[in-house]
Amino acid sequence: MGVQAAAARTVWDADPDAARRALIDIEQAARDALVELRQLLETLRTPVDDDPSDASTVGLDALPALVAHANENGLPTTLTIIGEPAPVAPTVQVNAFRITQEALTNARRHGGPDAAADVRVRYLPAALEVEIVNSGRPSLSSQSGLGLLGMRERAAASGGSLEISPRRDGGFRVRLTIPRPEAVSA
Repeated sequence: MGVQAAAARTVWDADPDAARRALIDIEQAARDALVELRQLLETLRTPVDDDPSDASTVGLDALPALVAHANENGLPTTLTIIGEPAPVAPTVQVNAFRITQEALTNARRHGGPDAAADVRVRYLPAALEVEIVNSGRPSLSSQSGLGLLGMRERAAASGGSLEISPRRDGGFRVRLTIPRPEAVSA
């Protein structure tokens, strides 16, 4: 759009019709971009339907399948459940699943051929904690991508916090902590 606007400005006096066409194209491109952005934000921020019968809803009970998928795709991964499973809001479950999914995807993409991962779900008295630790290459970049930003937004949307840190010997640790509502109100 910037290039089109510069071209329109350049021909404004010499060819007003060309400038007008360029401005119409810019206007349409801006409208299209806003529609796409609104759709993306709606997808990211719309709470998931609380109906557990919805097949598109994923949650903590889908973690074994996610771990199996990671194993099948070359990332040796284990899953450990610690504590007595307790009820967790559907939106929190979806966000925890998606954060785990992104962490495993990042490990597979960036960890190198010898990377492995461990997923631990801890049902603590005052919180739900999901920790994904992977081995792999040391971080080559300190840049934070959109995947990490999305993980942080999901944690915040669930009322929790997210720690992402490189490990000294390579790989990363991602830890999601979400206070249990009954622990917050007590």
